[in-house]
Amino acid sequence: MTATSWRPSRCWCIAHRGGADEAAENTLAAFRHATAVGADMVEMDARTSRDGVAVVCHDEELGRVTSASGPVGAVDADDLAELGVPRLAPALQACAPLPVTLELKEAGALIDAVAPVVAACGRASQILIASFDDQALAAWRARWPAHPTSLSESEAAALVESAWAGRAPAAPSAGAVAVQLPHQHQHSEVVTGAVIAAAHGLDLAVHVWTVNDDASMRRLCHAGVDGIITDRPTALRTVCDEAAASS
Repeated sequence: MTATSWRPSRCWCIAHRGGADEAAENTLAAFRHATAVGADMVEMDARTSRDGVAVVCHDEELGRVTSASGPVGAVDADDLAELGVPRLAPALQACAPLPVTLELKEAGALIDAVAPVVAACGRASQILIASFDDQALAAWRARWPAHPTSLSESEAAALVESAWAGRAPAAPSAGAVAVQLPHQHQHSEVVTGAVIAAAHGLDLAVHVWTVNDDASMRRLCHAGVDGIITDRPTALRTVCDEAAASS
């Protein structure tokens, strides 16, 4: 998959944590559900277990999504699996052949845990690496420079600020194929026409998170974003199909 092929001809439906309003988030069942309802891409989160295995969980603590408590990183992978927190390898297989946005929630040992799993999954070039941790993303790029990544949080902020100010944005880092932006920030729209144009001018796909109301889904589809990240993939699938049919 090349940078250009991350720019689809229609807006992608991206299932946030597999579709957190429709299935238990970041579980194998959620990833299978996302595939079944027609998502174009799945988003999931990676952390490291106590025994150094890449597992899929958004929160640092287990309490919100399991019957246990304490840090994810204090529990071995086999025990996490019994709690419903899957290893990364079966999670990637559960939503095959869809592309995946894989958010690195930690730096350090997580890079070493994730890289071989991605390399062995059979569709490494379709695994888009993202992170709010600039150090984690920098470490990934140093290890695998050509691998597809999203812009870091600081890179994304610089692009938005340049677009809002009417300045040419800086060239993206090698391997960057997308920018993932919040729908709103402090009650203001982030993803304006200028931002979309600036990203597309750099051949970056624009993914917007996390959008759960139908009206915003429709507006963003018609504005020309490349993907919408949602907890409601069934609803977004319908909106994306309607937008494609009317274009």
